[in-house]
Amino acid sequence: LGDPRIQVLPSGSLEIADVSLADQQQYICEASNVVGTERAVVSLTVLASPTVTLLPVTMATQGETLSLDCQQLGNPQPSVAWEREGADVETSDRVAIDGDSRLVFSPVLSADAGSYTCTATNDLGTASATTALTVLVAPAIEQPATMVIATEGSRAILDCVATGNPTPTVTWRHDSVPLPNPAIPRIQQSANNSLLISGVERSDEGEYLCQASSEAGEATITVELRVYVAPMVSALDFFITTIEGSTATLTCVVDAGDPDPDFTWFQNEIQVPNSNTPRYRLDSSGAMLIIEPVLNSDDGQFVCVGTNPAGSDQDTITLEVLVPPTFTVTPSNTTAVEGSQQTLTCSASGDPIPLITWSNEGGILSTQGTLLFTQVARGDTGTYTCTASNGAGSISTSVFLDVFYPPSILQPPASISVHLNSQAEFTCIADGNPLPDITWLFEGSTIAGAGGPTLLVSMVTGGHEGQYTCVATNAITEATASATLTVLFPPSPPTLLVVMATSSSTI
Repeated sequence: LGDPRIQVLPSGSLEIADVSLADQQQYICEASNVVGTERAVVSLTVLASPTVTLLPVTMATQGETLSLDCQQLGNPQPSVAWEREGADVETSDRVAIDGDSRLVFSPVLSADAGSYTCTATNDLGTASATTALTVLVAPAIEQPATMVIATEGSRAILDCVATGNPTPTVTWRHDSVPLPNPAIPRIQQSANNSLLISGVERSDEGEYLCQASSEAGEATITVELRVYVAPMVSALDFFITTIEGSTATLTCVVDAGDPDPDFTWFQNEIQVPNSNTPRYRLDSSGAMLIIEPVLNSDDGQFVCVGTNPAGSDQDTITLEVLVPPTFTVTPSNTTAVEGSQQTLTCSASGDPIPLITWSNEGGILSTQGTLLFTQVARGDTGTYTCTASNGAGSISTSVFLDVFYPPSILQPPASISVHLNSQAEFTCIADGNPLPDITWLFEGSTIAGAGGPTLLVSMVTGGHEGQYTCVATNAITEATASATLTVLFPPSPPTLLVVMATSSSTI
């Protein structure tokens, strides 16, 4: 049989020394001679107390499925019980005993670590074995913040809290450069694995990789460092001149700063826009203050303040509002009597104070608000223009000065002689302002219906003979000129004719 423990005795019996469970099987006894062969089957049952085999140390990684195999032998078949730290193992949906001997964890957790004992029992005895279960936990990193914000020049702390079993080793990298680095003494790693950056610079901005490693695995997180820079702002134009009624745009520009600053505006230490300044508005960035329309009251200084988490900065813009001229006293058309004193007055308001000039076709006459004629002459009649001007604009108004003077007879009527029953005509041309009305007198009495420069007498009779006077009258006075009409009569026929013979003659 190839086993020194098993011998066939001379009697034909089979002897098995030091019987073990492995010997429990069927044995065939065969007897043969020349006549034939006979066989018999014998079953051997081996009764044995239990034996248990269990690895003394078991290691598993949290999250995987783990089986603790309790390899036990014995006859009768022993029953198996599991204990953890001296207490029966409590089964659940996650922890189960499979096949009466295998303890299965689905999955195994770090809390399952400990000492597990498998005990096998039958009628012949009891056997047990113990294994120490160590559960490895892959590194995990608690990330309180994915972004850390620091102000330039301040101190930044980048946290990386790693857990696991065994305790993981934590390392840092920035732009693939391991940290800490002797070349950058400002950056150190603390005892709790946080990365400490002193005197933060703009170049420190970026992503930092924290890696936690152990034999159970590794984990990484990325922390972004944002470096805020205090703003620097300046006025696009420090002095702005505009005209009342127009639109003014005040602009501040960002020279430096991260993130971009938020802007606030102040006028005379009062923030604008506000409920009292509906004409003020800001653009979407806040860096541009728009005033529409501009009023003279907007004249003054405006302060723009740019603020971000790193600080603030400000600049000042002076707004000068020019007000176009408007007339406060407007001259009107006027009349004056020749030789009198006459004044034309004009005044205007504005900012700056407007310059007043008087002019006519001949040019500028005065740079004062008053144009004075000490003795107005008829040649002064005409149009005069008052102009008010400043840096915001110019306005003008014109008036007509009408100089009155008394009438004068330019062409007096001439004395004439006309025949009886003929027509007589007198002409009288006069000047004056207002233009004089002309009436006619005959022998000192007004001729009804006679007016104008020409007097026509039709069918002259002897009664028309006499003095005719031309009277030129206006609002000031009157002027006269006279002429005489002489009526020529034909000779009368002879009367009381007496014929006397004196000599020869013919009548």
